[in-house]
Amino acid sequence: MAKLLEIGKYNDSLATQLSDTNVTLRIFLQKKDSVIAFQKAKLKNSATMVDNKNQSTTILLEAMQKKDRKIRRGKFHKILLTGGLIGVTTLLILQ
Repeated sequence: MAKLLEIGKYNDSLATQLSDTNVTLRIFLQKKDSVIAFQKAKLKNSATMVDNKNQSTTILLEAMQKKDRKIRRGKFHKILLTGGLIGVTTLLILQ
């Protein structure tokens, strides 16, 4: 009988210890899940930031290309105007 009581106490203490371990593991699992959720949100924010930077870069590149075309067009017009002025001046001098 005493042996059965000792086994019962041992089983009770083992059950209590396993219950405590179970609670601890559940707490760790909740913390792990919250860390995973935080990291996913952080990753999503980082991806959004990269997309925004890519869009900004594209917009700036397009603006730079437009300005470059304007500058080239302006240089071409200056060359045409200079050529025309030289031609008109030459014609006026020859007359």
